[in-house]
Amino acid sequence: MRRFAALLAALAVGLLAPGEPARATENGEFSLQPVRPVDTPQRERSYVVRTVAPGIGFDDRLEARNLTDAPLDLVVEPVDAVVTADGSFAPGTTTTAEGGWLRVTPERLRVPARGSVRVALRVDVPADAAPGDHIAAVVVRKAETPSGPGVHVVNRVGVRVYLTVTPPAAPTPRRAFEFRALRWTGERTFAADVANVGDLLVEPLGTLTIARGDFATTVEVPVLGTVPPGAVTTLPVRSDGSLERGTYEARLRLQLVQGGEAQEQRVTFTVAGAASTDEEDDGLPWLPVLVAVAALALVVGFAVRRRI
Repeated sequence: MRRFAALLAALAVGLLAPGEPARATENGEFSLQPVRPVDTPQRERSYVVRTVAPGIGFDDRLEARNLTDAPLDLVVEPVDAVVTADGSFAPGTTTTAEGGWLRVTPERLRVPARGSVRVALRVDVPADAAPGDHIAAVVVRKAETPSGPGVHVVNRVGVRVYLTVTPPAAPTPRRAFEFRALRWTGERTFAADVANVGDLLVEPLGTLTIARGDFATTVEVPVLGTVPPGAVTTLPVRSDGSLERGTYEARLRLQLVQGGEAQEQRVTFTVAGAASTDEEDDGLPWLPVLVAVAALALVVGFAVRRRI
């Protein structure tokens, strides 16, 4: 029976019970409450209430008050907390859960008679904190060390800490592409390999320049097609007209119709058998002429012989 009584008297905690109006928690000797402007809502003047994202920290301030006519040595410490089956808020004595997210400075106070001392509270939410509500507490107690056997009452008061952790922000969808290769396929037609490396559809367009020596021609290339996320698509690129025989360089510069930076690829290609050489263009076609002259001579000779 004495052991049971000792367990009941081990902790006398001055945190609010369910349904009790929010106010500074006290036990007749000392109290603890957040530092707030007078026009702050009552609940926020009694509790630390925040909505935070994983990996985010914030600072707050608490105030310990001495309600007696003699100085008090107090200890301020963060602790884990739970909500019991009957809805009561129950601070614990460990910091293995959300209590470990809290730090207070200083931890030991000497508070003058009828005076107060402020305490800095730092809360760091872990980056892997689960979304949802999390609770902890900051409690204050006398710094006295019990001596001798028997039942020792540790009288604590404290401030609830309610933290609502929001889900991690979804990454912003991005529209991005890679222009990976350009190939000559003949007849002034090219193939462009475009990879969609983003999360949204991409539609490339741009300019095509074909050059050889002093010759250059540039055409605007309309939207080549639509490439879905994760796909690599070969898009046909065509340029009107024909090219004389020779070696050329083509330069295709692409960007998305939605905007953004341009990317460029080049390819060197050769056009063969499209036109005659300069040597073939000079002078007359002698062989056909000679054949025609010989045929004409035969006809004339035959006519002359018949007259004779």
